[in-house]
Amino acid sequence: MNPPPSTKSRFWNGGRAVECTVLLRLRAMWPREFESRLFRQTRKRVDRKTVDTAYLDNPVWNSLTTCHSDIALGGPGALRYPSDIAPFVDTRDWSRADLDELAELVLPGEQVCAAGVRVVWDERWEIDTQFEAIQMVWPETQIERTNDSEIVRLTDGDVPAMLELTALVYPAYFREGTARLGAYFGIKQEGRLAAMAGIRLAMTGFQEISAVCTHPDYRGRGYATSLAQHLVGFIQDAGDVPFLHTEEENEAARSIYYRLGFVLKRKFPVWIVTLRQG
Repeated sequence: MNPPPSTKSRFWNGGRAVECTVLLRLRAMWPREFESRLFRQTRKRVDRKTVDTAYLDNPVWNSLTTCHSDIALGGPGALRYPSDIAPFVDTRDWSRADLDELAELVLPGEQVCAAGVRVVWDERWEIDTQFEAIQMVWPETQIERTNDSEIVRLTDGDVPAMLELTALVYPAYFREGTARLGAYFGIKQEGRLAAMAGIRLAMTGFQEISAVCTHPDYRGRGYATSLAQHLVGFIQDAGDVPFLHTEEENEAARSIYYRLGFVLKRKFPVWIVTLRQG
């Protein structure tokens, strides 16, 4: 369970607690359109040949220091997303000093996720899960457009249905504020959200396709493929390069992405850890 905003001041020391609390309260009052413009303000149309693919080697840190810097909590040695947006944390180089900063950003008993790093966690952290993930990136080709008349842009009013769907098939990573990070699209059937996908991490030149999921009652209809294909085109229209992540053992997802045209960039570890009490 995420702590209420008033307790999040414990992330900080001294006057920085005020800054954190004010930021979280302001975010709750911002219209979604304003947030979208704010998060995109550092994103420029780029030439694929000039894009630095090294950004993808550390996507959480690079998202929090570029396109999502306005919502990043922490610094300079450790950063995180607000807990109502995403569980992701990262540090500059995983030194002992960086881990000290990270421990100040996480509440005792809170579970967070660190991706793309190989670090020895110290005694303050309990390792709940560790698994291998793969990162895939779109090559230098334009996506072939298909009929996507069933696909609709999701809004704030769809968030309860998005949370219900992701709780079934994509737990832990999608939270109440996650949809504020980028555009989310869905397919609705019989008054229900049958499938969805959207944009989560974003850095200079790149946007991540995430939360690609289909309700069990509507699988086998190609919805995941259609939504991923739609998002590739959407990201390319913005001048950025699509990329995504999936668990190495998720053969069904890998098959969809390979058929679409994504190529493997690398494998990396994902750590789910909890800061111990006391």
